[in-house]
Amino acid sequence: MNKKSVLIVEDHPIVRRGIKQLIDQESEFAVCWEAESTDEALAVFEKESVEFIIVDISLKNSNGLSFIKQIREKNSSTPILVLSMHDENFYSERALKAGANGYTMKSDPPENLIEAMRKIQEGHVYLSESMSKKAIEVFSGKNEENKTAVEGLSKREFEVFQFIGQGYSNREIAENLEISKKTVDTYREKIKAKLGLDSAYRLILYAFKWTQTNRSSFSD
Repeated sequence: MNKKSVLIVEDHPIVRRGIKQLIDQESEFAVCWEAESTDEALAVFEKESVEFIIVDISLKNSNGLSFIKQIREKNSSTPILVLSMHDENFYSERALKAGANGYTMKSDPPENLIEAMRKIQEGHVYLSESMSKKAIEVFSGKNEENKTAVEGLSKREFEVFQFIGQGYSNREIAENLEISKKTVDTYREKIKAKLGLDSAYRLILYAFKWTQTNRSSFSD
């Protein structure tokens, strides 16, 4: 099996070593590069064929969220997982908005990291158990009202909704549907209004939970 090449962006050498040892035990991934700053990481990314990125938020003289945005500005769809000590209740929203595909904490069990990487590699958004519970709360909060609202989405709105739930960025959605990013933004606002969701983050959580629990096809 060909392993996916991984870049670790983390400014603590001991932590990097631990992450590398954990990942290299798996059959799907191999850590090929390490960087302690965004400048180093960008240099690697521009030169090498990076297939997966693990990044912390706080880095040496730099910021992981800015790094994620820089990667996405390069029109790259490379999977990105944030691994951080910072409270996910606050930073997971920022990470997902920046373009990350998932968020997990250093205080979580080690196996959670591998599970997160696998889920993201399969095309899903990954959130920790506690954040997934919040997604369930968002999903079930209005129960039948929300179910009816989703069924009321137009075909194109539902397509966008499903892509959001699978962790696709606006650019990736636009490319898949052959529409502009501005049009995707318009659809997102319409979807939020129809579902009664007051933020982009709650839309991400709701769409994530929907795609995990309801795989049925949509028709007008």
